[in-house]
Amino acid sequence: MLIKRRVIYTSIGVGILFAKILIVTNWFINGDQSSYIEAYQAIGTNLLASLLAYKSIIDSTPNLHFILAFVSKQIGIEKFWFSVLTSLFLAVIWANVILKFFTRNYLLTFLVLNSFYFDVLYFSAERLKVGIIFIGLFLLNKKSFNLILSIGGHLQTALLLPVFKIQFKKRFLIPIGIISALLIYKLDLYTYILYKIKGYFSDYGGEIPIKTIILALPLLLNRRIPGLRWIAFYFILCGFILGDLRINIMLFLFLITMRHYNESRKLMVTFIVYFAFKSINFLSKGFLYGTGF
Repeated sequence: MLIKRRVIYTSIGVGILFAKILIVTNWFINGDQSSYIEAYQAIGTNLLASLLAYKSIIDSTPNLHFILAFVSKQIGIEKFWFSVLTSLFLAVIWANVILKFFTRNYLLTFLVLNSFYFDVLYFSAERLKVGIIFIGLFLLNKKSFNLILSIGGHLQTALLLPVFKIQFKKRFLIPIGIISALLIYKLDLYTYILYKIKGYFSDYGGEIPIKTIILALPLLLNRRIPGLRWIAFYFILCGFILGDLRINIMLFLFLITMRHYNESRKLMVTFIVYFAFKSINFLSKGFLYGTGF
């Protein structure tokens, strides 16, 4: 009876989430999505020409999102369905991550997957969505190359590498760190990274990241694992330098992979419920203006 009830609840939750992604993806056509739509339309059959056209619209390095978009375009998938499928893939992977690491409560899992930061990934931040998909795959199968691919999706996912030693043995970080350092050196990415850091700091950073500090409270309040407090300070520093939106997304994702959260369980549940309600404002803006920001 209990198993049958779980199957029913899971089916209802999956159906609601699928319907939401299917409907809401049509709303988001402005803001970041306008560039992604234009870039997708610019992709043709020639790989190099398509890459140049894509980069003239979305200047990003590295670019796993382009590779996936190019393959998708070649097999005749429209931009709408490309966005829908990647969002569903993200939801399925992270549903398994949440159930494995955070909670076995299906209602709480449903609320997390329908919260503000996941909506940002579903409907706005496409390159970061690709990176987070591979972060989720790494958490599930422990394959180091998934972390490399996540950086290919979005460079800022590299900020998560230092904090994974809380969950996993450091041996995962050694080859990844070496490979990442070689790629940064060989591809001259360090100048690009410095350029991006300066850009983010001038546009978004330089202010005390109050939201990041509040979101980091479950780490700051944890007395059993002192290392979590250093991770909290790390995210707060990143929020100060780069601005808080993407940093808060990654901090939120880290929080829902914590095995040791009993001391701050009520606070985490409060955050999840708050972000579930916050997504209503984000989605209503998307419906009215084509962008949630």
